[in-house]
Parts: sequence; structure tokens; C-alpha cells
Amino acid sequence: MTVEVREARPDEYPAVAELTVAAYAALPGMGPLGAYGEELADLAGRGPTAVVLVAVDGHEVLGDVTYYRRYADEMPKLADTLGDLAGFRMLATAPAAQGRGVGAALTLACVQRARAEGAPGIALHTTNLMQAAQRLYQRLGFDRWTALDASFGRTRPVQVLGYRMLFAAG
Repeated sequence: MTVEVREARPDEYPAVAELTVAAYAALPGMGPLGAYGEELADLAGRGPTAVVLVAVDGHEVLGDVTYYRRYADEMPKLADTLGDLAGFRMLATAPAAQGRGVGAALTLACVQRARAEGAPGIALHTTNLMQAAQRLYQRLGFDRWTALDASFGRTRPVQVLGYRMLFAAG
């Protein structure tokens, strides 16, 4: 399998949205997605500093992630904490492609983009339900950043966990 990471084309948005929602809905313990499912599917509404990246093998989309040139633009309540860090959210791998390096390829593409743009580092959010993702981020050099942690949902709270990778200056 050859994985190429590139920016998603608008004509791919419906398929990418379907993949993203399916990947999140398949998480054990996630429960109904509700409004979050709508947010996951709204690729065109991700904002002016967002770039949707896809991992493809030929014409098959295997996964996607939303990269933010400045993560504080996506998370204004955390602007003082995030500063000028880049960031990413909503990384998803098609269930049939999981365990094949797609998540790593997407994560590394975000890291490379942040470095190329001169960001001092990159931050992300994941959940307590995403154990494989947490292991991946730690293996790639991300550190837990509890300043970004939060909890959402009343009936079934989901813990949101922060991670970051700071780049050496110069």
C-alpha cells in the first residue's frame, strides 16, 4: 500500500465526511454522535485557517485530518495557552485501513506542514476512547499537555486530552 497525503478536493468532501463520521461512530464507547457528527461532516465549514488533508492510495481515500495553521483560531478559549502553535483535530482512518500507517502518515504531514510554516510547535486533541491514537502520538514524540484537557457531555462524559510537540528553535 502506498499512502500519499494531500489536500482534499471539494468534490471529495462528501466521501471524506462519510468516512470521518463512520470512523468516529465505530469507536467503542462513543455512543450517538449527535451534533458532533454534524461538525465532523462539515468539511467546508472548518474555517479560514483550516486545511483538510486526506491520505489516499490511488483514488481511494483512507483517512483524513483537519490541520490548523494557528490552533488558537479554532480554540479561542485556549488562545492564551496555545499561542502560535499549529494544531490538528478530527483525524480519522477508514475502519478497513486502520493499523496500516494511515494515521501516522496524516500526523506526520501535519507536523511537517507546521514546521514548514514556522510554527513553534503543534498541538492536538484526542479522547480517552482513542487508545491507539494516544499510543501513536506518544510514539511520534508528542507529550501530554493537560492544560488542553476538557470533558464534554452530561450523560456520557468524554474526556478530551491535549498533546503537543514543540519544535527546537532555529
